[in-house]
Amino acid sequence: MTLTRRIALFIAALLLLALGGALVIHTLAARDVLLQQQDSRNRDAAASLALALSQQGGDKTAMLSVATAQFDLGHYRSIQLVAADGSALISLQQPAQLSGSPDWFNGLLPLRAADGMAIVSSGWQELGTLTVSAHVAWAQHALWQASVRSASLLALLAAIAAIVSTWMLRAWQRPLRATIRQAQALARGQFIEADLPSLPELQELTRSMNITVGRLRETFAAQAEQVVHLQRQAQLDPLTGLALQPQWLQVLSRRQVQQDHVALLLVHVQGLAAINAAHGREQADALLRCVAGVLKRHSSVDAYTFAGRLAGPEMALLLPPSERACDRAARLYETLYEALRQAFAPLGLGQPLLVVAYDGAPADSAEEMLALLRTQLPQAQAGGGLCMLRRDADASEVVVSSASPARPAASQPLAQAATQPAPHPTPDPATQPTDRRAHKAQAVQALSEALAQGRAALGEFQVQDAQGRLLHLECPLRLQLQPSGEFQPAAQWLALARRAGLTPQVDLCALTLALRAIERDGQARAINVELRSLVAPGFVQAVAARLAAAPRAARHLWVEWTEGASSGDWAAAGEATTCWRALGVQIGVEHAGSAPEQLPRWRDMGVDYVKVDALHLRGAATNTHVRAYAHSLAGLIRLLGLKAIAEGVEDSADLAVLWQLGYEGATGTALTAPRQLGTEPAVTPERAKAAPGVDAVASNKAPAPTPAPASASASASDAAPVPAPASASARTAQSKQSLTGRGRSSGLNSNSRPAPLGTR
Repeated sequence: MTLTRRIALFIAALLLLALGGALVIHTLAARDVLLQQQDSRNRDAAASLALALSQQGGDKTAMLSVATAQFDLGHYRSIQLVAADGSALISLQQPAQLSGSPDWFNGLLPLRAADGMAIVSSGWQELGTLTVSAHVAWAQHALWQASVRSASLLALLAAIAAIVSTWMLRAWQRPLRATIRQAQALARGQFIEADLPSLPELQELTRSMNITVGRLRETFAAQAEQVVHLQRQAQLDPLTGLALQPQWLQVLSRRQVQQDHVALLLVHVQGLAAINAAHGREQADALLRCVAGVLKRHSSVDAYTFAGRLAGPEMALLLPPSERACDRAARLYETLYEALRQAFAPLGLGQPLLVVAYDGAPADSAEEMLALLRTQLPQAQAGGGLCMLRRDADASEVVVSSASPARPAASQPLAQAATQPAPHPTPDPATQPTDRRAHKAQAVQALSEALAQGRAALGEFQVQDAQGRLLHLECPLRLQLQPSGEFQPAAQWLALARRAGLTPQVDLCALTLALRAIERDGQARAINVELRSLVAPGFVQAVAARLAAAPRAARHLWVEWTEGASSGDWAAAGEATTCWRALGVQIGVEHAGSAPEQLPRWRDMGVDYVKVDALHLRGAATNTHVRAYAHSLAGLIRLLGLKAIAEGVEDSADLAVLWQLGYEGATGTALTAPRQLGTEPAVTPERAKAAPGVDAVASNKAPAPTPAPASASASASDAAPVPAPASASARTAQSKQSLTGRGRSSGLNSNSRPAPLGTR
């Protein structure tokens, strides 16, 4: 029995005892008063009647007449006159009257008043003893009425006391429940602070709990900072602070899978070896840091711009898909040139920078994209430092153009250069496709029709624990964009769905398929939901309605979204987590590891597991920095009370190390091969119809990570050799293959092995 219930029962017992005792005492007191009144009436009646009988001079007939007249007028039960010898001179009897009170009450509290007695005489002669007894029915009725009124008033008083006691008890419970919720949240790994209650007894307890929560937050924040530090060691170039080549290429690979348009810049610093030989390594390093500083400032503009250092003299800047690379290239070149002119004029540099910009459809792989840009470095040098590459989605050839911003000649040193604004290059109008809008409109229509007609299926990738037990199946969505065509992975249509605002419909379609599959075989499944879908009006409620309609399947469903939440996504993610977890769904964060400082906030929101991106785990068996970061990240996740799952593990040696580091689940080709796609039946138009306010649809569309490229050199003076360019025919074939969408189903080129399990 809880303390609150004990207090409530104690208060109820006290009220019952006090009010019940008051009722009993009041009733007994009223009974005593009525008995005294009845005794007094009997004595007075006997005395007055005896006086009247004594005045009759002993005439029995006259005395009987007087007694009868008095008996008929009063409320008497009996009048008796008994002579000294015991004979009855007068005997008048009347049956008892009904009192109107219950028999049980009369039996419980009987009224037995003493009879009134007086001496009747004639002169000095005593005639006998007169006994008078009045009826008590009126007294019993009066006692009953008084008891009922008292009980009613006391019951009203008890109700008022109960209401007041309940209000006070609830007022006391609020701070107590707040303290209990805080303790329960602390046990779950959530760190919330409670307001100090008004009760002095709980103030000290709450204050101590808040101090404990604050210290735990500081501990986890410090742990997260250590993880971030290890992340920098594992993924950032120690000289420039930019991302290393493997990490940058991984991000580029993911962008190529998720988007149908890529914009990036390749920056090549010339003459590093000569500067290193003539002026020392410190000057060469300072030159690289200067260039990296400019790239960092450009990458801090938004979350989509990502800078990295590739080989020794090369750096790259990945731009948002909505931005034209040629415009950014001109501004970046001007900024870099001005920064180098001011800082390194004494070195007498000529043309220190080459910038190659790419704007257009993605290539089959990140390595192919990088090789394509490197082959254009001679073109940039011949064109005055800048080279522009464009390839539209419906074109097979790469269009190369050069633009020369006003700058000194290549032979003129920076010390003598005059700062002049660089004109923005204008792309050739002939390269702009005339039917681009029509092509996109047709693609959106095909995607919408596939969703409306239910031409969708789920792939299945196993997620296992260290003992080989199946945790769940990751189920990315496949759409049949053309009737009787192949089911296409998310890489072919996700970017289009995002731009067209169809991600809520896509996610609802994946949910419908997953719930139906779970109901069929009872196997747990995981689907991906876009963060932008969570902010769509009615989406969270539509998902909740479908989960409530299938409660058994909902308890086996895992829902996850990517780690990079913006400021506007947190509220929607919190609402979805609270709503869906109440229906039995497990919530997780996938592709995690880039922002470990967000993990405590995700835990406070109520997520259950974290899937760490393969980008942060590849090479854990051989690279000490990667292993240290993977270990600290798993430790932070477990410390927060969450389940750590590794994504896209391809190397069995890495997998063995990850099990030792504490990861509780993994997915990837190191475990097993994926199931055959298309085994899940398509959604019919009727069953694919969405809840009111949201159309029918589906999800899960994360890209498959590409194999990690060779690590970039951290030395300032190491110049990476430019790879031999592929033949024009080979590049054209690959471009066509990329444009048809058949070479990008897994994010790898056509000669690569299948995508790791669990990647989308």
